[in-house]
Amino acid sequence: MAKVTPKILFISDFHIGEYLGSVRKSSAKNYKKLGRNCYVRKEFITVLDQLKSDYGITPENRLDYLVIMGDQWDLAVQPMPYSINLALNFFKCAEKNLRARNLIYLPGNHDHHIWRMVQTNCCVTEPLEKGEGRVDEFPQVANGVIDLTNGQFEIIGGNRIDNNLTKKFLQGMLAGVTDNVDIVYPNLYIIYGETSPRNAAICTHGHLFDGGWNPVTDVIYKLCKKRFNLHDIEMLNSPITEFINYSMAQVGKYNVVDVLYDFYLILEGILPNWIKNLLRREQKMVQQGDVKIEQAAAFQGTKLLSMEGHLAEPLIDAAVKEYISEARGIFEDFLALDKPPETQTESKFLSKNRERVVHYINESVKDLKDDEIANFDKIIYGHTHIPENNTLFTPEGKSQKKMDVFNTGGWVYITTKISHFPMPFLMFEDGEMRAVNASN
Repeated sequence: MAKVTPKILFISDFHIGEYLGSVRKSSAKNYKKLGRNCYVRKEFITVLDQLKSDYGITPENRLDYLVIMGDQWDLAVQPMPYSINLALNFFKCAEKNLRARNLIYLPGNHDHHIWRMVQTNCCVTEPLEKGEGRVDEFPQVANGVIDLTNGQFEIIGGNRIDNNLTKKFLQGMLAGVTDNVDIVYPNLYIIYGETSPRNAAICTHGHLFDGGWNPVTDVIYKLCKKRFNLHDIEMLNSPITEFINYSMAQVGKYNVVDVLYDFYLILEGILPNWIKNLLRREQKMVQQGDVKIEQAAAFQGTKLLSMEGHLAEPLIDAAVKEYISEARGIFEDFLALDKPPETQTESKFLSKNRERVVHYINESVKDLKDDEIANFDKIIYGHTHIPENNTLFTPEGKSQKKMDVFNTGGWVYITTKISHFPMPFLMFEDGEMRAVNASN
């Protein structure tokens, strides 16, 4: 019986540059040599073997698309030259293992700066080099669409993103392993089904579902109940993402971000004193009450977007409290050591962030204006490093039905102790999803 060939492979959170990530320069336990000064997690080899044995996918018989869903390069924990050079060597060594005709890259929060670089190249550097006498505003978003019924791919929005210029840049980032590479952000939509209305999946890294990466828009919503579209969500929150997940690590030999991110002691169930103190302070702040009424009152009669009035103090104070609260939640999630949610149970992460996720989905639906397209019936994301295989999310809003959820897991500190392990997914022409077994 002939094997049914899948169309797309989804993978995320390689975190190249992170000490506990997918790639190292030297040998270590659970890593296999891929080439000179290049050692990769053994699960990577297992995935390649599974693709070949189960589906006949080889460098000669390739998938249509490989979708890298963010945090491929980890620019948040190491200076950029270290992470990119490590990744360049990995891609050179992995070139013979590339098993897709087209590659689509969708940045996350740890490699968000690459999206910023693409926008800078296209909107500032190129116009100046061409002598156009002006530069353009950043598009902020440039979402993509794959239609599996005809195999076509297109980018919607992001008018100034020059495809040829961007391709050359991305080809360089990937060490020239493929000429067919595109970047989309923050969403990729996949449409499938022969009969109308057809179905669609939303594929995104997932950090914009997370309160930790929406501090500005979350605070504004709490204070004056204003919601934003995808463009403004990115525009308002991206400076914080850039600072925390890029700028802080770009200090050469003085960088300590990698140490903070690894949480060695936390993974062993031991809280360092600085985390204990942080939790105590946050608990005390919560006991004193939420955002003060006077802070909310400061926004009355103020034009928010023009930043008129005395906004700085209440906004900063509220943002700090919001961030400490989110940090406490992250630490508690680590300590809970939850098992991955079981099939057809509600997604814990998405349910915890329900209101934000529902708004994000409703804004994303607006991108697909074709009357023949039904609402999204699948969410494919990464970010949490905890895989989900066909869990559920019930938006409870605006005619959305229950959605099937697939999380591709992660490659940092792979251990079932805290349920951190990779789970790449394959999508077939009819929209069926199947997990690729990455365990030995």
